[in-house]
Amino acid sequence: MPVVSLRQRGRQLAIAVAASVLAAGAPGVLAGTAQAHAKHRGRPDGATHRHRSHRRHRHAVRSSAAAAPLAFDMRLSPTFEVGQAGWNVVVQEDGKFGGSTGIGVIHPSTPLVSVSATSKGGSHESTTTVVTLPEVAAVQVEGGTRVPTEALPGLPFGLRAARVVSPFEEPEALPGSHAGHVRLIEPMVALAANGEPIPQSTSRETRETPFQGTVHKWSAPGREPQGSCELHAGGAGVSAESGVVLGDVRPYPGHIFGDAFLPCNATVYSLGGQRLRAYVLLDAANPGSLPAGIPGLSPVPGVPGVYSGESGFYGGPGELTARRSGGAWVAVEGAEAPERIQLLEDLSATVEL
Repeated sequence: MPVVSLRQRGRQLAIAVAASVLAAGAPGVLAGTAQAHAKHRGRPDGATHRHRSHRRHRHAVRSSAAAAPLAFDMRLSPTFEVGQAGWNVVVQEDGKFGGSTGIGVIHPSTPLVSVSATSKGGSHESTTTVVTLPEVAAVQVEGGTRVPTEALPGLPFGLRAARVVSPFEEPEALPGSHAGHVRLIEPMVALAANGEPIPQSTSRETRETPFQGTVHKWSAPGREPQGSCELHAGGAGVSAESGVVLGDVRPYPGHIFGDAFLPCNATVYSLGGQRLRAYVLLDAANPGSLPAGIPGLSPVPGVPGVYSGESGFYGGPGELTARRSGGAWVAVEGAEAPERIQLLEDLSATVEL
């Protein structure tokens, strides 16, 4: 039985599973390819083995076109674990945050980039959303049903998505277990435009997210260690409290689809009683080259060169404000927009690779 990680948000569940489970026969739930960060981040609070006492209904799977019109979107935002490149896949239902998970980088050999499922207690329905590579025209689910993929506003790089609603009967919670369950769809298959299956890679490259350097942690009153990426605060009233710095930066050792960002510095600052976290982001494949634009960020009116948007952290949506600095992005999260912009103006980054 696979181990899954549960994260309770009200009555809604978000379950993260590695894509190796998906390839083995049970699709990931709020998971992507096997770069999911369960190995490196540790399991979220409440992680447990999922029991299989629920009764499955194997019929009436339908796509979003056949379901009640529930608007959904999926988008990507960078993960911010220093030393590891990757993405968060953020799910939105009816314009509301529906959960997110880290999936590592996207590989050209993983057509099913992310498979996620949510269910509300008492609804007797499970909603599964899938992010795929551009060449996936449809996904085939149990019973041979084919659900076409579509482009969504929040997905960059030509990625596509599909949405499947399937019924299930929620069991009574077992003693000692968490209430609420998500129905597992039978194995999904990615289909090309000609209807032929597209194989899903299960290589080590797609199962693990490597560290691209040496990670050094520090906290005040200790001094920040030297690293490949350093942040310097020049404004009055700004003080650094702690941080993580990456040294000996290396390019990503495999193939990447689209783009990915490598966090090489994360520093917590105090500014006027507010705590903010600043990051330096490099291009993961070619550190030192100009990184791509960060999906989901848009220009801040009246502040040239500064961009802002939702970051999609695990705990829920949060604003990220960023600007380019040489061959890197400097980004800030926390507090409100004026404080984030002020800290950005006070910070300078030094990148030596």
